[in-house]
Amino acid sequence: LHHVAAVAHAFCLQASSSWSGLLVSWSGVYEAGSLLLCLGYIGAVSRPVGHWAATLSSVMGMCLGLHGLVVHGFCEFNAAAWFSVIALVGLGIGRIQDGVDNLRRIQGQV
Repeated sequence: LHHVAAVAHAFCLQASSSWSGLLVSWSGVYEAGSLLLCLGYIGAVSRPVGHWAATLSSVMGMCLGLHGLVVHGFCEFNAAAWFSVIALVGLGIGRIQDGVDNLRRIQGQV
């Protein structure tokens, strides 16, 4: 299901009326955290490092969005831009919750 949403997000990034660069940067920050999370799952880095990376990249991405809102506001947003912002905020909140839960679980096992 998340692959369908990712494809929809990619099309919306192309069709967004504003914040295109910020939305791509926000998505890229999330993907960097996801890469480290996957490397943690396969053992290339420790699992806690992967979960910290996913959590911190989510916080950083949400800070980028907040910065865009403070500096530019929701200027001339079309439906595609709104979809991207809502998807990225929802994804960020979920990733932060998941990361915190996994870090607590890992800490409890030690």
